[in-house]
Amino acid sequence: MEQVPNNTIIITQGTSAAAQKRAKEYSGSNVFFADSVPVPKPLLSSGKFIQLPPVSAQTFIHELLKACLDKNASTLMLLSESEIEMVLSEKFLFEEYDIEVIC
Repeated sequence: MEQVPNNTIIITQGTSAAAQKRAKEYSGSNVFFADSVPVPKPLLSSGKFIQLPPVSAQTFIHELLKACLDKNASTLMLLSESEIEMVLSEKFLFEEYDIEVIC
């Protein structure tokens, strides 16, 4: 039985116009949006948005990794400098689960 490639991507700063624009580049993928700013309830209810803690929170990396695992993401796209700075030093955690980190 041939394995179907996992084309699930999580894009951070999900409520931003930049995230929505980048998502259009992945029309053949299952795209989720994650954000550390408050995400409106209707967006969370859609199942396509994930609420993250503030980037400065000690649990940020853990919650981001958990979101990737929960959604079976193969790719994580970081859009903000603060997220990139925080995640790059812990990139190996994502790589252990075959999650490609794109900055």
